[in-house]
Amino acid sequence: MGLRPIGADGVGPVAVVVLTTLGGQDAEDTLAALLGPVAAAALRRELLRGARRWAAAAATADGPGAFEANSAEAALAALHGYSGAVALVAPDVPGLDAALADDLHGDLADGVGLTLAPTYDATPFLIGMPALDPELVRLAGAPREDFFTLVAGRGGPVGMLRSERRLTTAADARAVAADPRTPLELGVLLAAGLDVRARR
Repeated sequence: MGLRPIGADGVGPVAVVVLTTLGGQDAEDTLAALLGPVAAAALRRELLRGARRWAAAAATADGPGAFEANSAEAALAALHGYSGAVALVAPDVPGLDAALADDLHGDLADGVGLTLAPTYDATPFLIGMPALDPELVRLAGAPREDFFTLVAGRGGPVGMLRSERRLTTAADARAVAADPRTPLELGVLLAAGLDVRARR
């Protein structure tokens, strides 16, 4: 992954947290209804594996690394004693790739106060901050109005990264299955689940 070096601009190391509360709220029930519980569980596991791989690759070697947390408080506990740049990423977005990591690092190096990547429903799936901000971490999974009210009140430059689709609904599943950029393992699981569903 060709990440830009960070540090000369004073940004410092970058830690990445896969934060499950950033995921779509009703995804579990919706995907189980579409694909069946076994296929939906396999799909969620594969999405999470992809998010973990991305987080591990996007975290800089000089930082505390990549973590997975099921709450804001767990994320803050994992980052205890660390004050550098942090990225929070959702576990239900299949479009995570090296270009997105490069863009995240680029925004942080350029001095933004915050950088966001929205999903198609306008909720963020990736939040990057140049220094650990516990208030932002705690509001990361809150209703988007609360989160964006806080962001607007802070002022300062905000970066906007590219939008991606969450995998939470039947329409998402069909679109991701048809997308040639979808990782092979995920595409196979989706195709098999949708095929079984179609034959019921």
